[in-house]
Amino acid sequence: MLTKTWVLATGAVLIAVLVAMFALAAGFYYPLRRRLGDEATAGGAPLSGDALAAALDNRRPDLLAAIGFGGLIVMVALMVFKPT
Repeated sequence: MLTKTWVLATGAVLIAVLVAMFALAAGFYYPLRRRLGDEATAGGAPLSGDALAAALDNRRPDLLAAIGFGGLIVMVALMVFKPT
């Protein structure tokens, strides 16, 4: 039962979505977290609201959401229609 095509395809889609989302998010959020943490712990002034807004003004979260929801739709379709 676990070797059916749709089960394997759903697992492959899940892994692909996880890898893609991690690769895209890590490159954006880790440096931002580092900037926020370094300035706060170094005794310097924290990022101003304008600087933080400029750093967050990016389309990356939209792309991450599209990948996540797209993968979810594909996985649900595979589970509902169960292609052989």
